[in-house]
Amino acid sequence: GAWVATSAPPPVGEAVATFERVETTGWTTTLGPVNIYRVVASGEADLHGPGEPDSMKAVLARLGELSGGLVLVDGGWERRSFAAPGVTEGVIIVLAAGYSATPDRSAAAARYLVETLSVPPCDEAARDAWDETASKGATALLDARGRAVGVMPPGLVDPVPALKTEDGGPVSTVVLPHGLNDEFMIPLVRSPLRCTLVVRDATRINVSPVYYKAWLKGRGRIQAVRPLRLLAAATNPWNPAGPDADAVEFRRVVATALPDVPVHDVVIEAGGERGKPVWKFWD
Repeated sequence: GAWVATSAPPPVGEAVATFERVETTGWTTTLGPVNIYRVVASGEADLHGPGEPDSMKAVLARLGELSGGLVLVDGGWERRSFAAPGVTEGVIIVLAAGYSATPDRSAAAARYLVETLSVPPCDEAARDAWDETASKGATALLDARGRAVGVMPPGLVDPVPALKTEDGGPVSTVVLPHGLNDEFMIPLVRSPLRCTLVVRDATRINVSPVYYKAWLKGRGRIQAVRPLRLLAAATNPWNPAGPDADAVEFRRVVATALPDVPVHDVVIEAGGERGKPVWKFWD
């Protein structure tokens, strides 16, 4: 009864789901056109959807129209454009015990991910600057009053000397069109300059935890034009690189590390009954 969108032709075999094609969309991938199917027999299936934001948004909208229900999207940290506001309406992070060397370290890593995904919204001046300059690939500079004071030249090895107003004072806000990475962040962390860095949304932040933490600890700020809605976290005790974690204890450790986020283990909560509704984040 489920509806799925995928470009991979469904295989046939034991324990494999059986699909019935409903329609072919106007979008394609390297595996072929993206089709929308109805599942007529349960089982396993590999799904391969579109990779660009516009195609993702269109396919998800059509899937929602046909199904009339909640659409779930399987992504990954390396494919986090799925999570961008405007493509999907909310995010659930799924953390396996093998994400780091120990359950405690995995929980700490989850806390960093939550902090990254939960950056606050920027002010109106920065949002207007992003709307005006991002399509041109320009990094806009604003002073303390939110006034535009120029753009940063591209290709700088060290951006810090360019982050000044006309009178030589430091800028207050840097509006980044393509996102934030270590290459841009490291010179800023090592300098005395502290300002607000603005990205489109949290999926555009790709900074190592040590530099991210150092920037915030030094009273630098990171904000987003489009805040992301983090709904919940899910835990998976499986560890492909070593012994599995205890499922109950792993969920407890992660829940302790994320006190402001609902944390679930859907297998434990289902009690072994397939199909039982267990997500309660809307409460």
